[in-house]
Amino acid sequence: MDRKGFTLVEILAAITILAIISIITATTITHFVKKSHNELNEIQKNNIKMSAKVWVSDNKDKLIDKDCISITLKDLQDSGYIDDDVYEFDNNSKLDGDSIYVNITRLDKSYYYEVTDAIDDKCEEYEVE
Repeated sequence: MDRKGFTLVEILAAITILAIISIITATTITHFVKKSHNELNEIQKNNIKMSAKVWVSDNKDKLIDKDCISITLKDLQDSGYIDDDVYEFDNNSKLDGDSIYVNITRLDKSYYYEVTDAIDDKCEEYEVE
């Protein structure tokens, strides 16, 4: 008997193999996209910290009697330390500059920077003139 074509079992096996390959591929792609978003968010935080460091070096005279201050992302943008709008990479929305803070803490002669969505309880909010 000379039959041409595939049996139902062979077609189901091929579909099952393709489904497994698709699931593995989709999972891997999703993992890499999330990882790249996290890395981009960290890079963005580091860029904000670098802008705050430049701001601190330009405004050390205003920080002499303070151990901890918070400055908003909007203040850094308005002062020209950050040029562009800043976006959240997870959902591609523009960050509200008034709700992102850089808490700047001075210990001895060193400054420590933290980008966060809240003012540190120990810090006072700095008002840019």
